Order: sequence, then C-alpha cells, then structure tokens
Amino acid sequence: MPAARRFLPALLTIALSPIAHASAATAPQAPKRADRPTLIDTVVATVNDNAILWSELRSAVTGRVNTEIAQAGGITPQRERAIQREVLNELINQRRMGQAAKTFGATTPEQVESMVQSMMDRDRQEMVRDLGTQTAVSRELQRTGRTWQTKQAELRQQKLAEIAESIAVYSRLSQQSNLHLTPLMLRQTYARHRDLFVHPPQAQVSQVLFRGAEAENRAREAAEIWRRQGLSARELANRFPDTLVLDDLLATQLTGELRDFALQGPQGQVRDPVAVPAGFQVAKVVQFAGARNGRFEDPEVQEQLRELCRRQVVLEFRQQALELARDRTEVWVSPYFR
Repeated sequence: MPAARRFLPALLTIALSPIAHASAATAPQAPKRADRPTLIDTVVATVNDNAILWSELRSAVTGRVNTEIAQAGGITPQRERAIQREVLNELINQRRMGQAAKTFGATTPEQVESMVQSMMDRDRQEMVRDLGTQTAVSRELQRTGRTWQTKQAELRQQKLAEIAESIAVYSRLSQQSNLHLTPLMLRQTYARHRDLFVHPPQAQVSQVLFRGAEAENRAREAAEIWRRQGLSARELANRFPDTLVLDDLLATQLTGELRDFALQGPQGQVRDPVAVPAGFQVAKVVQFAGARNGRFEDPEVQEQLRELCRRQVVLEFRQQALELARDRTEVWVSPYFR
C-alpha cells in the first residue's frame, strides 16, 4: 500500500481555544470550549497516490442534483447517493486517464507536463479576464469553497485526462479513420439504426393539469406563458397552485385529439386548455420529428452514417484507453461509496 494511502483517510484540523494568561492576582480561566477536532474535508477515493476529496465530489454532484430536483420536484436520498457514485466513478476514470497520460503514445513525460502547464496558464488568464481581477477570482473560488491551489489541482487532473484522450483516441482516429469507415461498416450501421432514417412522425408531449375553482382561468394564463417562455412542464406548474404534471409522453401513448395535436407539430406548439374530468389540461409539444424515408444512398443519410460510425470508433478507442489506464493504476474507494 502506498505510504500516502495510510495517511489520507481524513484531513483534520484541531481548533484550540486560547487560554487566558494567568497573573499573580487571578487564577487561569477555563477554555471557552472543549478542545476537539473539526473535520474540514475527507478523502473519498484515491488513484495511485492522488486523492479525490469529498469537497471536489460535492462540487461536481451539486449541479446534477439541483437539475434533477428542478425537473422532478425533489430527489430521494437513494437517488442522490446513486448520483454521487456515478460522479465519483467519472472522477476516478478521469484520474486514471490523467495518471496514464505520460505513458500513452510517443509523447515524453516532459512534453505532457509542458502542455499541462500551458493549458492551466491559459485557463487562469481566461478566469482573470472574465472576472476582472485576481482578487475577484479568489472571491469566486471562496464562494464555492475552494482556493486557487485546490482549483489548480482539479484543473491539472482535467488537463491530463484531456491530453491522454487526445493522444490515445483522437490522434489514433486521425490515423485510422479511413480503415474504419468502410462501405460495409456504413451499410451495417444503416441496418442497425434504420429507425433513425425511416420513420413516421414522432413527438413527445408534456401536460399540466389545473384543478380547483379557478382552473380554467389559470390554465389559459399558463398556456400564454408557455407559448412565450421555454419553461419545462414542472417549471410552469410551480408558478400555479393545485397542478399535476404529466411529462414527456410519447405520441404513441396518446389517443384521439391529443395524439393528432402532437403529431402535427411543430416543436414548441402549445394546445389551448381542454376540459377533462379532473380540471383543465394544457399540453405542449416538447420534441418533434417529421416523417422520414431516408435511403442509404441519400447524401444526408451518408453524412449521418459517417458521424454515427465516427462516434462508435471514438467510444471504442476511449474504452480501450481506459482499460489500459486501469491496468496502470491502483484505486481505493471509501466503503461509504462502494
């Protein structure tokens, strides 16, 4: 086990209360509070001797949790824990790629280090330019619970991972793209994804149900707002009392006039309020694709197929690079996240 691993399970600081000075006339005063350790951060995982701190994980998780709360109106502890595990796994893979960056390809460790430093300097200059001064940068980092030193450590790992991917994926792709994008591969891709090129009209609809004595008036007001603003169904519903959201329903799940409304499109179209047994309902087309009958020989289909194939090759190369990086790194994860 690396030596650093034994000392990284938790970072502590001891806050000691000052003891009043004693004099000949007075007895020493008791401490104002008990001496005790205060936890300021903790290690949640390590990749070789590189630590991932709880503060970094929390910062990375916050955006996704807030987005899910906004979309679903809340989040369960189990779902939040699952997001934490997902993000931690992404951070571990980033560290793995970063640790292996200097061993990929013909690039020397010194060249990789020079590239990292150059990228970090550029990012720092952009932050100062965007926020105005170095002091403003420090204040912004402090607001998010970080210092420039911790920000640098995060940036370093990000840049190392980017360089590793560039070396192991995109440079390889540029050398072998003609080999991989063969006519046979294009035709096989067309057969696997034919529903992307040949399909009837497709749509998704979100609905908000308004209930209560003023349901019709509130539904009409909401329909006008929804036409003007790009709100989600839940964001719209949050502006009004006594509502119920039915989100992202496929047109194939709908019947009658609502199905016809969805399949007519276009995306963004809002239906006037309709009376239903429980109140008044407003619907919006949130996704729409018209009918298509794309043939393999069509130029736009060929272009799409090439992009699909390229993405598949990138995924394969990235997975191969990550497997190689796994072989070259040792990972420890806190039992809480296993």
